[in-house]
Amino acid sequence: MSRARIPNEWGFGKLKLNFAYLDFKQGLKPFQQDIAVYWPVAQMLNNCHTCLYGSQTNTYFDMPQPNLEEYLRMGSDFPVFR
Repeated sequence: MSRARIPNEWGFGKLKLNFAYLDFKQGLKPFQQDIAVYWPVAQMLNNCHTCLYGSQTNTYFDMPQPNLEEYLRMGSDFPVFR
């Protein structure tokens, strides 16, 4: 099971590397700042970074790099966004 868990942890590591402010010890303090606002924005920007530059997980699973335009367009056909 750890072989499947390790690549998942790489994603969190990349997020904390690109946005060190999200690490509680370095920046955010629970109950003092709204972490629920910062985390989704950082995750979306991290996904955009992955689309542009790839990731260790892409290489590990031998997967193609996602397309940034498709990622940003994802969900735009829902009626809520019209």
